[in-house]
Amino acid sequence: MILVTGGTGFFGSHLLHKLVAENQPVKALCRNNSNFDLVKKIQHQIEWCNADVLDISALNDAMQNVDEIYHAAAMVSFHSAEHQRMLQVNVDGTANIVNLALQNRVKKFAFISSVATLGRSETSKLIDEKNEWQDSKLNTQYALSKMLAEREVWRGNAEGLNTVVVNPCIMLGNGNWNEGSAAFFKNIYEGLKFYTEGVNAFVSVEDAVNITFELMQKNIFNERFIIAENNYSYHQIFNWVAQYLNCKAPTIKAGKSMLALAWRIEKLKHAMTGKKSLITKETATTAHLKCYYNNEKIKKNVAYSFTPIEEVIEQTAQQFLQSVK
Repeated sequence: MILVTGGTGFFGSHLLHKLVAENQPVKALCRNNSNFDLVKKIQHQIEWCNADVLDISALNDAMQNVDEIYHAAAMVSFHSAEHQRMLQVNVDGTANIVNLALQNRVKKFAFISSVATLGRSETSKLIDEKNEWQDSKLNTQYALSKMLAEREVWRGNAEGLNTVVVNPCIMLGNGNWNEGSAAFFKNIYEGLKFYTEGVNAFVSVEDAVNITFELMQKNIFNERFIIAENNYSYHQIFNWVAQYLNCKAPTIKAGKSMLALAWRIEKLKHAMTGKKSLITKETATTAHLKCYYNNEKIKKNVAYSFTPIEEVIEQTAQQFLQSVK
């Protein structure tokens, strides 16, 4: 039996579709307020366990008769008021999962981490799996929480848990159009005017899922892998999104000073209205960074052909347009 945490989220929902397609027996965690929109077509084929990652008793019940775990549950936030809660969910929650996996003699454990745990670079140096975390103003609190969560996973690995860690870059694909990378499509469709000169790596969420599944199938443990198709500028990504949505691409380059002003205005709006800021100090800082990631290790270990990002964007744009009809 396989247990998936974060099964109603972006990565987790695509993973559940994959596991069901592979006829794998699977259960997944959910909460009272979980949104099942991304898994509604397969919802009846999954055993759902109502358990929060901070609820040790419910987690232990969910873990009975489980042989494999894919731990994808995480809180993502770049708002300072939510940082403490995020650390609790991502770090303490992961520690709970790891401890119970050891206690219940789980045979395989995959942790869905992030390239953010490898640190940021202000140079064009390629970042690979050997990069070590460096305390820096460029790191977000989300990155810190995932790095500390990884330490819990590696501690479990040292204690005998067969573990593989995947570090996906920015994943693109069908998702909740109001959140994460899927929001690129909605924002550009609705007339986003600004872009930055930042660079990051991108990959199809389905490719990330398929590769993680294959690593578990091949019993590749005690390793971490960057999962990325290639590195692209945000400007290029936004242009492709606009092209396949048949709408106008962002044309105004937002420099550091403009972003600095924008997050301060958003912070003031939040103080006056209570509405969550669209831009925060953290997102303004990372938006202009040029981070390049090396995917050679995963290509050497898994014979997999990545879907070209332009093709991923075209497919996702079609899915978005279907959703707004």
